[in-house]
Amino acid sequence: MENENIKAKSGEKYSNQFISVVFTNDCFIGDSVIADQDFTAGLKRLAGYALQCNLKIWVTSSLRSLDNQVQGVIVPPATNSCHHIGHAIDMNLLHDEILFNSKALAKESHSSLPDAVINFLALIREDAKLRWGGDFNTEDPVHIDDNFFNDHKTIYQAKLEDRLRQLNA
Repeated sequence: MENENIKAKSGEKYSNQFISVVFTNDCFIGDSVIADQDFTAGLKRLAGYALQCNLKIWVTSSLRSLDNQVQGVIVPPATNSCHHIGHAIDMNLLHDEILFNSKALAKESHSSLPDAVINFLALIREDAKLRWGGDFNTEDPVHIDDNFFNDHKTIYQAKLEDRLRQLNA
């Protein structure tokens, strides 16, 4: 597949290829963040939000295998998951040496969260491109993605097909 930048309806340009990168930033700890190159701008914004709120993003999952899904998940993965093309992470948050997991990040627990964590989630929710899984119909408070499947179905499919081609090469 020849690399072609496709202009989305939003005016942004995305590659039709899946190009895997390891994203590093001091605000990300835990598992390595393996993502599609087109998701790195969102990851940089997340790092900026974490720095602004004085917390760390403890990554538990990013790019996922297409045949083996994460075991013991709180929310079953979507069929067209942004994890499949490296446009999503699952995370916990670390603030003042306290780890905030899915139970702590659930909306019902927000009254007991420190301002830093609440502010971080608010920054994601205010971001024009990112979305927080706590706002999903089935709450998934450890998930962050860019809604790539719903916003760019054709490009999502091209990236997924390219990833499959790469895996089968």
